Amino acid sequence: MRTKPSANPSHQNRQTGLTIVELLIIVAVLVIIASLVFILSSTISKKNTLKSNDPQQTIEAPEVSPSNSRDKIRQDHAIKLASDLFYAHTLQKHTIELNQQGFDSFSHSKDKDPLLDPLTHKTYVFNENQTTMKPGEVIFRVNATCDNKISGSQGKGLIVSTSSNSEAIALKLESGSFACQASGI
Repeated sequence: MRTKPSANPSHQNRQTGLTIVELLIIVAVLVIIASLVFILSSTISKKNTLKSNDPQQTIEAPEVSPSNSRDKIRQDHAIKLASDLFYAHTLQKHTIELNQQGFDSFSHSKDKDPLLDPLTHKTYVFNENQTTMKPGEVIFRVNATCDNKISGSQGKGLIVSTSSNSEAIALKLESGSFACQASGI
């Protein structure tokens, strides 16, 4: 027995998928989008490229002076020395004198080399008066912190007394400020 053909002939021949015309439209849209991206990126790169015939136009690299890099080393040293001071005073319960021998007792040990100031290439020298310090000099105190760790202070990196059981150490920087680190507050 034969079945009757469908009354709607368009349903009989309908296939799923895209026609060639639809594919061409999609490809054209993609080419237009790619062209716009290329044009925009080349326009941006032209604006950022210097013209070789314009002598007044220069690229300035960020200034990195030797004193800035030495101050960065001193800041790293202050962090390490504050950790060493905390370990000796708080964890090992050593009494540390506030002088060069006291500084040497926690900053030097037989299993590590002493830290050297990057300008003088000598070990740091203890100075009990922070306001007269020069680069290459250090001060430390127990039951103290750095004023830049206290809210409402001027934050100059000066060591200030505190009632907490914390230690503070400061190195004079060539920039004129201090690399101050505290173990407590």
